Amino acid sequence: MIQEHRWIAKALVQKSIAKLGLLPLYHRGQQVGGRLRNFHPRTRIEYAGKLAADIGRGRVRGATVIEIGTGWVPVVPVGLHLLGARCILSFDLSRHLLPELALQAAKLMAECLEDLALRSGASLDQLRDRYSSLASCRNWDALAQRMGFSYHAPVDVTEAATPADSVDIVYSNLVLEHVTSEALDTILAHSMRVLRPGGVCWHNIDYTDHYSHTHPGLSAINFLRYGDTVWRVIGQNEILYMNRLRRSEYLAAFTRAGFDIESIHDHFLDEQALLRSNLLDARFAGCSPEDLRCASSRVVLRKP
Repeated sequence: MIQEHRWIAKALVQKSIAKLGLLPLYHRGQQVGGRLRNFHPRTRIEYAGKLAADIGRGRVRGATVIEIGTGWVPVVPVGLHLLGARCILSFDLSRHLLPELALQAAKLMAECLEDLALRSGASLDQLRDRYSSLASCRNWDALAQRMGFSYHAPVDVTEAATPADSVDIVYSNLVLEHVTSEALDTILAHSMRVLRPGGVCWHNIDYTDHYSHTHPGLSAINFLRYGDTVWRVIGQNEILYMNRLRRSEYLAAFTRAGFDIESIHDHFLDEQALLRSNLLDARFAGCSPEDLRCASSRVVLRKP
């Protein structure tokens, strides 16, 4: 039981860090000793390849792209540039991007080109040719300019003055599970406004309890055991906000916003990784087996 609930201690520590205004210190710790230590773009380049394969590589060439949630190191934007995107406008609520780490990662991208070619179907020779123009950049500003990357943070993408019908692709990678249901609707409405007719969204969504990623033995849907009030007290915090929305709720939101769902690539959990239904909170006890077993989805939406 103590082992099972170790995640609660982590969640409460994160909540305290946020309340005490120590987020900059926490983020610095991530750089020095956490997940950003010895960062290599090979851990993220797959998503650029999957995006291109899912929406069709031809849609990336010459595209104006909006990224929702820049994060620390913009690996996917570099990948999209190599695949032919014209420009990438990246928005984040917090200014996380680390220029020196981003430049270092870009120089390591040469080791990722075969993976990008394999996943996207692009020519390896063409990727190498396009990468050669980035390899000579000596600082982050020069690299960002060369690849048509503009960084907007701290900025809410839905409040940006992006012209209507001016964007070809809007995407997020492991972001939408961290926004409220109200914010999700606002993001989708904004995307519908800025996309050109026929433009697409690509969203990669992780439905699992993120504490299970770092606590072996914890069920991937452990957080569905708790009602909203209890979850707000012990689990929810600014560092790792999880909305706990299920697959069907996202699909309903996409349809409600007026998008056509062009394709869905789902990954399902092993049955043994699930909790018994009688352990779930009443809010989730009636979920379909598909909603409980679906760990993640890559969804392509098209503006009619």
